[in-house]
Amino acid sequence: MEKFTELTEKEAFKKYVEALTAPFMITDPKKWPIRAGRAKSLFKEEFATTIRKYFSEIKNKQIPIQSVADAFESPTRIWRLTYHILGTLKKTGVPKQEIREIMLYLIKMISLLKSDDVFNTTGCNLILTTQEIKKAEQDLKAADLQTSREIHNLFGLLWTYAECIYFVAHEAVVEIHGPYHKSLVVREYKNLSPTDLWSDLNIFPYKHLKITTLYNDIELEFDVYNNSQLKKGDLVNCLKSYKIEADGKRLETKEISRLSGWLAKQTYEMVKKVDSWNEKQQAKKYADIFWYILKPLADLLGEDWHVPQIVYEKIERGELPPKKTQSPSKEEVIDMLKIPE
Repeated sequence: MEKFTELTEKEAFKKYVEALTAPFMITDPKKWPIRAGRAKSLFKEEFATTIRKYFSEIKNKQIPIQSVADAFESPTRIWRLTYHILGTLKKTGVPKQEIREIMLYLIKMISLLKSDDVFNTTGCNLILTTQEIKKAEQDLKAADLQTSREIHNLFGLLWTYAECIYFVAHEAVVEIHGPYHKSLVVREYKNLSPTDLWSDLNIFPYKHLKITTLYNDIELEFDVYNNSQLKKGDLVNCLKSYKIEADGKRLETKEISRLSGWLAKQTYEMVKKVDSWNEKQQAKKYADIFWYILKPLADLLGEDWHVPQIVYEKIERGELPPKKTQSPSKEEVIDMLKIPE
């Protein structure tokens, strides 16, 4: 496969569209609590202004692109952000050249956080270097079937909880990478206690949870949105060994049930709370989340990340567009993802 540095701008944008088309073709028109686009339609101008301001300041202050990429910590967080930025800038009439510059910059950021295969053309999300892979494979503990069930149940609970506190933006929490050597998969979870978003949120016991799993005889692929497709095998029955680390320290297996119980309880309470809101309240929280996913840029620039008050006022005065009942066609998806020439 080509190295990113070998690609022309035109080739990079073509691969970008191809990479994002895959996850968009499997998207469900129904989203909890509401579709992000319905909410964003009420504040796209303010979101575009914030995006343009941040990237302009980064350029003016000559902040190294590696520092900007590192602020996001994981490539999937940037991948999913690219679409929201692209769509917002296109819909608000931003000059085409400015859109191209920002999009190419974002793709370069992603390339700096990956060890290979920027666009997941092989179905792998490759982040670790060769030496890091060797280290990850060390000190793994043999897994029996019951432990495997508990571990994979924990994965599901973590993903669900991430969607409770960030709605569709679960990438703020979850980064799944690999498979390395066709069998090693690493799942990392961060930002599970965003008290800036939820002032009454109970604090997750750890800041960083990393679970390394080694499988036998599976074929697993990931698209750039971290969606997985299991083409061969059974994750539960094929788990050979694992390692669970929290804040850099190894966790005992018995901790799985405690974490699972905590997540199940908090997820139930969060769903009940958000479901009790009307759609405008949900849209306001979406605004918080959209500005929060730009927080790494705000922090880097020393800016206040919070939503401008006018956004809440526009949501209160505005009307959410109707719910979509079907997913877009492939042609519509490609048109949405096309970067202006």
